[in-house]
Amino acid sequence: MRTRTQLLAALAALTLTAIVVPAPAIAASSGWSAPFRLSEAGLGVQDLQVATLPGGASLALWIGDSPGATRDVQFSVFSPGAGWSQPAKATAGSSQARFLSLCLNRGGTGAAVWLENGSPSLAAASFYRPGTGFTAPQVLNIDPMLGGGAPTCVADEAGVVTVMWTEFNGSAYGKAVSRGMASSALWSVPQYLDTNDTESPDMEPGALATNSTGGVLAVWKRTAGASYRYHSRTFEGAAGWGPLLPLDNAGDLYVVSPRVTLLDDGRAVAAWESFNASASPFPEVTTFSPGSGWALPARALVTPD
Repeated sequence: MRTRTQLLAALAALTLTAIVVPAPAIAASSGWSAPFRLSEAGLGVQDLQVATLPGGASLALWIGDSPGATRDVQFSVFSPGAGWSQPAKATAGSSQARFLSLCLNRGGTGAAVWLENGSPSLAAASFYRPGTGFTAPQVLNIDPMLGGGAPTCVADEAGVVTVMWTEFNGSAYGKAVSRGMASSALWSVPQYLDTNDTESPDMEPGALATNSTGGVLAVWKRTAGASYRYHSRTFEGAAGWGPLLPLDNAGDLYVVSPRVTLLDDGRAVAAWESFNASASPFPEVTTFSPGSGWALPARALVTPD
């Protein structure tokens, strides 16, 4: 759809991807290597993600169907001179993974997060460090008896990983977070960012961004009457998570695909795609300044399709 293409082009200069990757030195004359099959022939693959690691190495991560009807998180590491390693599992036991997300910093340290589909479905995470690999998966939910929705994550340059997911508390849906250090493989006690949604805002995980000072911006949507609104909170070091702030898109019937960037001075940019009952989808963007909050959103395109 043309609107989606225009949205991505408009946001390219404003947003950061969840994985910050340094470009390895590659000889201009080398060209592309021959394709190499990582997964077993005949088995399905979903959510493939690739990131570069220090020294020209690379990490490939995906959800792969396995014999026995499991859906495992699998990975392979490329090393210069040695090629791709034999695929291995990041999940343990009988897994039913969905909604995989990988977040690494420039040193290759971070985590993989996914939803273990079941009754209930649970947010799971595994730390990753180059040379060490993935740690044993851990469930992050506040109450593992109630379940939740798709997670997302971001890793800062100190190796601190922030994970956010949807969780049901018995009466309402909300966004929960946990933070952990890859070096210690320990997660903080999870907490709610928001617990005031009367219905699940689909499986969209929301968006996270970090900066070089270790700050974190979290943006997610929840219902507001017949419409959806994006909300945010920022992690401010020793002060913890700041107040809940709406992004003032109350007039939109539906909003999807948030993208966020957080600068070192605390300013931020957020953008998303909006739908109204009688109009075509259109992108919106807003900016945040400490002390003044979020500005009123503006359309990134003057005339939507």
